Amino acid sequence: MPDPALPADDLRRADAAALRAAVVRWEAVDLFVGQGGDRARNALAALQQGWSTPQASQAVAALARTGDRLADSARAAAQAVVSLAGALEGAHRDVERVYAQAEAAITAQQLRREPIATNVAEIATIAAERRALVSGMHAEVRSAEARLEAVALSTTHTLAVDPRDLLPPGVATQPPNPGARDLDARNRAALAADRSSADGRHALFARAVQRALDEAAAHGQVVQLLTYDADSLDGHGAAAIAVGDIAHADTVSVLVPGVGNSPTDMSDAVRLSADLAAATARSGPADATSAAIAWFGYDIPLSWTADQRPIGGRNPVAEIIANSVLAIDASAAVSGAARLGAFTREMRAMIAPSATVTLIGHSYGSTVVSQAARTMPPEAGIDDIVLLGSPGAGYHVATAHDYTAVPADHVYTVAFPGDPIPNDITDLIAELANPAGIIARALAMGDRTGPFGTDPNAPSFDAQAIMVPSGISWNGGVDLGQHALDNYLSGPSLQAVAAVAAGRYSVVPVRRER
Repeated sequence: MPDPALPADDLRRADAAALRAAVVRWEAVDLFVGQGGDRARNALAALQQGWSTPQASQAVAALARTGDRLADSARAAAQAVVSLAGALEGAHRDVERVYAQAEAAITAQQLRREPIATNVAEIATIAAERRALVSGMHAEVRSAEARLEAVALSTTHTLAVDPRDLLPPGVATQPPNPGARDLDARNRAALAADRSSADGRHALFARAVQRALDEAAAHGQVVQLLTYDADSLDGHGAAAIAVGDIAHADTVSVLVPGVGNSPTDMSDAVRLSADLAAATARSGPADATSAAIAWFGYDIPLSWTADQRPIGGRNPVAEIIANSVLAIDASAAVSGAARLGAFTREMRAMIAPSATVTLIGHSYGSTVVSQAARTMPPEAGIDDIVLLGSPGAGYHVATAHDYTAVPADHVYTVAFPGDPIPNDITDLIAELANPAGIIARALAMGDRTGPFGTDPNAPSFDAQAIMVPSGISWNGGVDLGQHALDNYLSGPSLQAVAAVAAGRYSVVPVRRER
């Protein structure tokens, strides 16, 4: 029988006061940015009278409009967080009401009494009454949880907008980019410090990433450590390793892994990145150079299963549970998409303006890529996305035409017939694990959306479905080997993905009936 105390305690621990404190900061941003926009507008008249050419007044007018957009964004964020705080406070009240009603029922029905051991009928009656009470409590608490989750999901989408994307082209959003070589040197210095650290988890993380760097270097190409952080993502850490010099590459691919991967075990990913970079170079012109990045920069569901370090923190069991439940829907892909967007923006500034960029996601990583392509602007500099063995496109993506970063004909998918993950069975398992999520998604999005969103390989999605055979024979039934990243980045599938990254679209074998 489900224990209502577990979700109830989770709701009780959530801090509405902290959310309301964050609202104050958003409101301050709204106020000060709005005032800046007003000052820019007040200066317009004087500029127009005293400046003979229109460029200055046009620039100030653009600044005023940008201030309005940023203020609107901050106001929307504040309102979303206020709604979330209110919903959380309502959930707290619901839990207290459920407990009070249960206490009253226990007293009224004398459910604390112990029946006479020989009275079978009385034992059965009291047991049934207790079960009914606990089941009712659990249903009430899960209902409160579903209502809160719906508001939280909506809030997540609002906060996923990066205010820097609202700035007009040419406006600096951060200090000058250090360049790939300087960034690599800085990250390697941090890694070296961690290797000799007295903190055992830092030392283990550094040694694991160093192994991946050494294995990548064995392929004979330039290797760059573009991300290194042993503490981020609740202690799971983050890392990104490029095989090939991104500063001089004609094509750059970013490979995003799925569930069960950890930055402490990047060996397969860097090996496949090296294979991808080599295949892309072969697919392009004779003098073409390519780089591929293994990006482990988001909170990967079930990453603890591959972590080479002991689970840290004060409550390892709670950390394992928290990391595991990320796998039951696309919520973690939304936050992962924001991180991928930030990484891509920084990486884009390190590479040649003429270089092409392809985002490639496998399994849950494909959902992250899809959500990033939904939120990144057209000027983000993404040329193509490739979704491998995808469980779904995530939230608010019904077709390939819903992406803002790439046009529909630059959205590619690969799904082998024997791969169980792109099939409905994945949605079914996730919904059985989280039935409250069905209600939450319906309330938040107004329609019946699966836990991972629309199948991007379906003809109705209108993507470029790559038609290549699996490298593993399949005789029916469930075969998780079909889903392996090795299978998707080898043989004909690797050649097709490399052709996309190289921009040789005419040789990519795609489904014709779209």
